[in-house]
Amino acid sequence: MTTVPVALHALLTTTFEPAPPVRWHRAHWRQWADRMGPEFRLPDVDDAVDREDAAALVHEELERGRTVPAFVAAMVWAYGTAHDGPYRTATVLGGRRRPTEVRPEVVAALDDAVGTARDATSPAGTGPDAPTAPAPAGSVAGDAARSAHRRIVEHRLHGLAPAGLTAWLHFASARRDPYAPHAVPVLDDDVRAWLATDADLPLRDGHPDDYGRYVDRLVTWGRPFGRTPVQVESSVRTLVVAGRAGSGS
Repeated sequence: MTTVPVALHALLTTTFEPAPPVRWHRAHWRQWADRMGPEFRLPDVDDAVDREDAAALVHEELERGRTVPAFVAAMVWAYGTAHDGPYRTATVLGGRRRPTEVRPEVVAALDDAVGTARDATSPAGTGPDAPTAPAPAGSVAGDAARSAHRRIVEHRLHGLAPAGLTAWLHFASARRDPYAPHAVPVLDDDVRAWLATDADLPLRDGHPDDYGRYVDRLVTWGRPFGRTPVQVESSVRTLVVAGRAGSGS
């Protein structure tokens, strides 16, 4: 269905409100930070982190050339209180099921993903291959998102689940502003389940082509309301939270 689902339409016609901040347990993450070494630096935030704060943290760390703490900050937002979130993050950085240290080849692959995401989604006139003529009014398109997604999948990073993968691409492309038109959206289990049941849009985990279809659909839904793809994704999250509250789960 390309028509905007009724519940989402109602949100898109009102003033945009970001989804609530994500809570996380520092002590639980600290156990893995102690094991993985000083590069596995935890973000200096309270027990709840909103998307804009996470984007600023990731951007600042990347600008300083500190890929590992940037990745950790992104995963704190992506996994929140999930019990296995710190372990998943450590297995990606360590490249194995029982990680004890950050592997340089993993950091190089994450750096490559950042460069690909930023090149593919550069705001008009700012990328290395930016056209001299103005680009159409704008946002990230499915082809650009698909290209960035495929690039990081090709690295076959151990333990990098779709939620973490798209969160990394999201914060890399955001360049501090997570709701900007050039930022690619996150696709995790909550959003994917809502799309399948409420929007008749089943998507496979970890498939670049499906991720591109997802981005194109968010662009289509958001355009009439002046909403960016990430703003639409955030509104879907608001509906997910409301649905849980309504069901008492």
